[in-house]
Amino acid sequence: MKTSARLSPCGGVGQGNYLVLPLLGPSTLRDGFAKPVDWYTDPITYIEHDQTRLSVKFVSLLDTRASLLPLEENIVGDKYTFIRDAYLDRRNYVIHNGEVEDTFGDEEFEGEL
Repeated sequence: MKTSARLSPCGGVGQGNYLVLPLLGPSTLRDGFAKPVDWYTDPITYIEHDQTRLSVKFVSLLDTRASLLPLEENIVGDKYTFIRDAYLDRRNYVIHNGEVEDTFGDEEFEGEL
């Protein structure tokens, strides 16, 4: 499982466990606590007309979901694991400005081949 509850090498708080929040989608524990800040800084939050605000949010969610539908054909194996790994890899890529270390093949195998 890809988790880190202790301090990260950069000195900040680790990402925490991966979780899927109902209606909010994939997140990490750290990002879950940041959601209220995201909502507060989202300009859509300040649309005063309730019907307009909800319509804009709904259309935004619908557009995001529709854009992801063709990508589901690329999922191989366990859907949850695939989405979790893709989400965490993308998040790591964004946090480190595209500079990620290549750990492919670094796993240690137990036992003899």
